[in-house]
Amino acid sequence: MVGIRALYLLAKPGIVYGNAWHTIGGVLLAASTAWSLSAAIGVMIGVVSIVASACVINNLIDQPYDAKMQRTKRRPSVTGQVLTSVAVLYAIILALIGFVALWLLTNPLTILLGSIAYVSYTVVYTYSKRFTLHSTLIGTVPGALPAMAGYTALVGQLDATAWLIGLVIACWQLPHFYAISVSRAKEYAAAGFPVLSTRHSPVVVKRWIVATLGLFFVVVSIFAFTQLALLAGIIYVVLAGGWLMRSALATGRDAAWARRVFGDSMYVSLGFVAVAALDLVQRSLM
Repeated sequence: MVGIRALYLLAKPGIVYGNAWHTIGGVLLAASTAWSLSAAIGVMIGVVSIVASACVINNLIDQPYDAKMQRTKRRPSVTGQVLTSVAVLYAIILALIGFVALWLLTNPLTILLGSIAYVSYTVVYTYSKRFTLHSTLIGTVPGALPAMAGYTALVGQLDATAWLIGLVIACWQLPHFYAISVSRAKEYAAAGFPVLSTRHSPVVVKRWIVATLGLFFVVVSIFAFTQLALLAGIIYVVLAGGWLMRSALATGRDAAWARRVFGDSMYVSLGFVAVAALDLVQRSLM
């Protein structure tokens, strides 16, 4: 009998939670324009289930590579705790739950975003990891769509706010995942993944990460001062600027520096939802 914990881990809960968190941010940013409790519930169920399904498929495809990495060699797909046939059925059930929830409770646009996210993650991103170091950039597409879906589930259109939400999350992912590649460079090299840290020197990688942090700061500034209420916008810009400055001025060994960048990225991710909530409160008081 397959254990519940094994199925839970097979769905990469960390990725599921992260995308669900950004979806909440998208819902909050839409709530002052249009509110629907059923749509909010539907998009949350949809995102969680669809992302979990995509992660199961990704685990199955990456099984030979995961077996070579310390961080992933204990995944249920590698250890055999979950049979391939069971994992495929599990992924199908999760996908059905997710898309039915979107179909019943949201709108066609949000279903389209969910479909694009699913295919771009399970097929395009998953296979691109084997051939190009630009897979991180490719992965920003499925990574940004859940937050956009949270917004479109309520608003029903891809307006300027929706596109900027997606751009903010996409740009956040670059330094976040580049930092992971630095701290896990030896593992990625052993598995044969051509990530940035296995193809360039630490100096070049650090400059690239700082440059992407600068890009994130610019995008956040545009988003904050065009889409957010004043106080929420200022706080978000300060948060993004703090991440950039701490990373640019920090010293120390490459792996330790990368872990700091990654750690700060988690606070910035938390800040996205906090700022969205503050924006909603400010607008409700106007």
